[in-house]
Amino acid sequence: MARIFSPLSRELRYGLLVLLVVLIVLTAVRWLWPSAPHESVPDLALTKRERQEVAAFEARMRADSLQAVRKAQAQRDEWQAEREARAQAKADREAAYQAQRAIWAAEKAERLSARAARQAHFDSLRALRPVKLSLGAVLDANAADTLALQRIPGIGRGYARAIVGYRERLGGFVAVHQLSEVNGLPAGIERWFRVDAHAPVRRLPLNRASFQALVHHPYLSYEQVKFIVNRRQKQGPFRSWQDFRNCPLFSPTDLERLAPYFYF
Repeated sequence: MARIFSPLSRELRYGLLVLLVVLIVLTAVRWLWPSAPHESVPDLALTKRERQEVAAFEARMRADSLQAVRKAQAQRDEWQAEREARAQAKADREAAYQAQRAIWAAEKAERLSARAARQAHFDSLRALRPVKLSLGAVLDANAADTLALQRIPGIGRGYARAIVGYRERLGGFVAVHQLSEVNGLPAGIERWFRVDAHAPVRRLPLNRASFQALVHHPYLSYEQVKFIVNRRQKQGPFRSWQDFRNCPLFSPTDLERLAPYFYF
């Protein structure tokens, strides 16, 4: 029995082995052979998608490049326009400046000519030394100019200007003795002047005059002007000089001197 089945067992084993190998090969071929086409399709599909993406990217790049070129050209055009506008504005300013310089030069020449004429006139007057007044002659204190005042013995150009300046600040003289209020004048100078009884003087509205106008008057001190302005603001306008009677800043003499130069 053992001898009968022994050879068959070997053949069977061999056959089974061969069959097993064939099955393995077939199985391998079955799985390996169809897989090649399935693996290549995704590869081909992926390559096509990549190509589409590349094409789309290149299209965007071209569009962006074209847009960048157009934008750069627009910026260059805008810069060129601004540059030309600045150049034109500069040229306009230069032309306006040159025109103004010409006007200034003409005005300066006119001023120099007028100054030369005044200087020539002054020199001619200076050459004609003023003839001094004879004893007993008098001048109107409110009408005499600096040249007439220099005819008074002891009065030169400086004193003459001082008299006229004080007269302007005061508003005019109402009495001859006011000339002694001009600093530095020689003693007894009043005998060379007269003041008309109804001489016109410049009067200021006490209730409306500004602080500057009041403080500029020779007969008002800074403290007195402050009192006037504060009193107007707190209690209203002044009605008469009686409103100053109780103020220690104003004496009766002060009020008497102020009366011709102010009104209510």
